[in-house]
Amino acid sequence: MNITLEKQPDNSTVVRVTEGEKEPNESNLEWALENSGGWANFLACMKAYYGTEELGWILEVAAYHVSANIVFLKGAEFNPQPPLGSGGESRYVKLSTVDEMEDESIHSFIAQAEKTKGWK
Repeated sequence: MNITLEKQPDNSTVVRVTEGEKEPNESNLEWALENSGGWANFLACMKAYYGTEELGWILEVAAYHVSANIVFLKGAEFNPQPPLGSGGESRYVKLSTVDEMEDESIHSFIAQAEKTKGWK
């Protein structure tokens, strides 16, 4: 499976989900129609969780109309902590542009998440 996000000139985003090549036949058309409901739900919620069996769930990405939040589910344990959120164990960053993903602090938070036990 491959998910690509393509920024458009008007700052909207095109999301493309591909799950491999299928022969164009009736059976595969039925499969695609049935499977599209799951992707429609994903896109409606615009949240994705990431984790491993060893660590559990370590972060959530929540997309909104003009920004996206990366929620570090155990971010309160980080040093330094992501700047947003208070109380509880989650902390987050808000991104308004794709270029903000290159900020060193974002890479640092992701590296810390990869070493921190998450939600199981």
